[in-house]
Amino acid sequence: MRLLRDAHLPWDGRFPYDVLSEALRARGCAPVTPESTIAGIKDAFFDLMDARADPGDRAAWDQLRIPGHRLVVDFFLYPVAEEGESFGFLSSVQLPVDLPDFRELAVMDAEESGEPPCTGDVPPLDIGEVAVDLLELTGGTDE
Repeated sequence: MRLLRDAHLPWDGRFPYDVLSEALRARGCAPVTPESTIAGIKDAFFDLMDARADPGDRAAWDQLRIPGHRLVVDFFLYPVAEEGESFGFLSSVQLPVDLPDFRELAVMDAEESGEPPCTGDVPPLDIGEVAVDLLELTGGTDE
């Protein structure tokens, strides 16, 4: 499995993995990826220091070397199965996955709290049943 960034993800500046990987490749070094260890990320900057890293490289490195910052970066990555790899754990999930009627849950929560449900001036729009087909989302097959 590998982690991919959403191509439409708005990010302030360039994505840290892209910045560091490009700089490292330009210097003939192995790129950093979401699978890189914290130690590997820290060591990568020594390769960049040898070639006089610029402030953009340093900012990207800071975002990845500090665990709390890296968790924010990694939060926006999606797991994708590589060829030949499967999401076998999904085989136990009954498809499609039926989601609860969120309107009923809101009414139940309101009844438990003793407050009337907030409906506003506009009646709720009936969108029908909502279900998610995990096979379609993951690109898998139902074999």
